[in-house]
Amino acid sequence: MKTLATTLLAALALPACIIPPDAQPNFDLGANAVTQYNFRGVPFDEDGAFQGDMTVTLPTKFEDSTIVLNVFANVAISDDNDGGFLGEDNGLEISRADYTATYAQPLGDMDFTAGITQYTFPGNARPFFIGHQFDEGTTSFFGTLTWDILDLSPTVEVFYDVDVAGGIYINGHISRTFDWKDDIWFEARAGLGVAEGGYAEEYYGDDEFGLADFSLSGSVQYQLEENLRLEGILAFSTVIDSSYDDALDLADIDTSNFWLGVGANWSW
Repeated sequence: MKTLATTLLAALALPACIIPPDAQPNFDLGANAVTQYNFRGVPFDEDGAFQGDMTVTLPTKFEDSTIVLNVFANVAISDDNDGGFLGEDNGLEISRADYTATYAQPLGDMDFTAGITQYTFPGNARPFFIGHQFDEGTTSFFGTLTWDILDLSPTVEVFYDVDVAGGIYINGHISRTFDWKDDIWFEARAGLGVAEGGYAEEYYGDDEFGLADFSLSGSVQYQLEENLRLEGILAFSTVIDSSYDDALDLADIDTSNFWLGVGANWSW
């Protein structure tokens, strides 16, 4: 709780220093239902979840930069989650909630972000591999770079867990948008993650540096109204490193998964 309070205070204090007094915020509200909540190749809630998030975006005193504040919550659909990382008996309860503060800034032809996320696990979370508990929560600093090359958008993300794991997770992914009609388009994405040190041990059960997960996803987006967008998604992920796969297998966690999702996003 002390770490969470510190993170929230920092997220609230920093914007006050760099946001103009007359700044007009933008709001986004999302709601989704998924057949599985999968995070970095590992099912957290394997029997489905409801998810919601709210994002506030504020301009800063620096040209073209923004501060983005986000809250995310995951609600398990079922109590039965023996093959999921978030444990059982979380049905219709919040099993995970994240609080994120991000600074976003264009850098020439690239977009740069840096920020901090506080992960909390208020439900009946199962332990990490070496004995820590998810319900203690953890904190991660991150940075991302995104380019626009031809019709592709390659992105590199680096996350450093400073709290529980003390290790690094890196994800590189490429995405592309395919326009169909003015109000309907498709998005495709392929990603590859690597893990090392404490993060690999805590999350995948082995402290060796390795290829963590490979993911593919496709979605259809429909702009129903000016401020309302609907989406449907099909996704696949698999854990690559054999030592990670073996450790997760011993914990009865599936390492190759497909899932579906539908959602809506309101913006104003």
